[in-house]
Amino acid sequence: MNTADTQATDEIQVQFFAHLAEKFGEHRTVLLKPGSSTIDLMDLLSAMRPDVSGLLAVCRVATDERILSSGEALPHRVCVFPPMSGG
Repeated sequence: MNTADTQATDEIQVQFFAHLAEKFGEHRTVLLKPGSSTIDLMDLLSAMRPDVSGLLAVCRVATDERILSSGEALPHRVCVFPPMSGG
């Protein structure tokens, strides 16, 4: 195999909550190109589970410390959670 033909990938550890955990499992590792963003992650997840793509469109991606902006580069561990309400 020619090394020029291989593409580097980053392993991203993803934790899911609520209905997404039922669809994806609580934890999953996905492979993305280095420098991938939250948009790339959500596109990949939507391709994996088109039945929840509408829900993914309104979900947030976060680290342990903060919510990531749309298009922000991904760290190696993130959480994806749907909108929540409190009371």
